[in-house]
Amino acid sequence: MFDDPESPRTFCALAALVFLVAVIAYLALPALVETLRATSHGRLRGAPLVGAVATVVIAIPARGVGAVTVVANGKRVRVPAKALEAGPIPTGETVLIVKAEKRFVCVDLLPGDLKEVFQ
Repeated sequence: MFDDPESPRTFCALAALVFLVAVIAYLALPALVETLRATSHGRLRGAPLVGAVATVVIAIPARGVGAVTVVANGKRVRVPAKALEAGPIPTGETVLIVKAEKRFVCVDLLPGDLKEVFQ
């Protein structure tokens, strides 16, 4: 199929590949920008993240990074997160964002009586 680099089939195949890469980049760029904004100084387009209640969507291992979702400015956003205590936090757990760093937030488990309020 690609024996002759100047053939119309080769040109069409390369044009289709370039078009596909451009479409994927166009679709992925807003998500990348949103992720970068979400972790910028603990704020999401002016909405403070510290004090917000979030849900763990990627388990947070001991001394590792997972992810939480939080609603800020009416949008649900996923933010990288670390546990404030050393223990792991499983997926689905409701947590409180207690500190915001440049690239992640620190979370802590909600006390048992508050879990019922936010679930």
